[in-house]
Amino acid sequence: MDKPSAVAVAEPEAGVIKQVEVMTMENAAEFLCVSVRTLERYVQEGSIPVVRLPGNGKRCISRFLRSELVKWLRQRQVRPVRWKGHGETL
Repeated sequence: MDKPSAVAVAEPEAGVIKQVEVMTMENAAEFLCVSVRTLERYVQEGSIPVVRLPGNGKRCISRFLRSELVKWLRQRQVRPVRWKGHGETL
């Protein structure tokens, strides 16, 4: 499997070059442990952060920033609710 490509981005405020990981549709799907089709559906629904680049014809090229995907995952994290009842049924 190909390694995700990386792009250097300058941060004008800090004056520092920071390494940002840019992922293809396939790389992002693997990172999220979902199928490419599921990721395409998330993009169509607008529920996942994506960078759309101009492409040939109707289709555009989608790229994903690893840091944005991690933030998206953290926002969607389900935390268990502690149930305090003992012997009661739900």
